[in-house]
Amino acid sequence: MEGVIAEDPAFYLAGSELLRDYFGRRGDRVAGHKWHDRYVDKALRLQRAQQERRQVFLTDRFAPHELDPQVLTKLISQVRGIRGIKRAYLVRKVDAKSATPPLYLLGVKSTGFFQFHSRKRAAKVIEAIRETVIFPGETLIINVDANMYKFARKMRRVKRAKLV
Repeated sequence: MEGVIAEDPAFYLAGSELLRDYFGRRGDRVAGHKWHDRYVDKALRLQRAQQERRQVFLTDRFAPHELDPQVLTKLISQVRGIRGIKRAYLVRKVDAKSATPPLYLLGVKSTGFFQFHSRKRAAKVIEAIRETVIFPGETLIINVDANMYKFARKMRRVKRAKLV
C-alpha cells in the first residue's frame, strides 16, 4: 500500500486510511497513529488548497480557457439561451500550485450600457446559469457588473474569452 501511495498521490488519503485501520487492528498503535497523523495532515492541506482555489482576486492570473471547439460551441449556445445576459467571459484561473484540473471562471454582465445595476436581475441570471448550463469542469460564476467591473476588464483582455 505504501508503494501505491508513493506512486500515485491521488490514493494518499484512501491508502493512509487503510494503513491506519490495518495497524490499528493489529494493535500497532505507533504505526496507526503515524498514518492517522498523515491522513489528517493531508486532508487539512487539501481542504485549505480547495478553499484557496475557489477564491478569486484581481491579482490572480487568467489564461484562455483552451476548450475543445465542439465543447465551446455547445457552451456558447447554452449561455446565449439565457435571458438577461449582456456579456459573458470564460477564462481559466492560473494556479501555480495545481495545474489540474482546470478551474474556469465565467464572468457575466446583466446590465446594459444605459441601465442601472440591479442585484435582483443579476441574481436571476446567475441562478438561471447554474440551473441550465452544463460546464466542462469546475466553474465559478461571478457577476462582473457594478463594483466588479475590474474583473470584466481583466477577463476581456484574455484571448477568446468573450462568449456573448
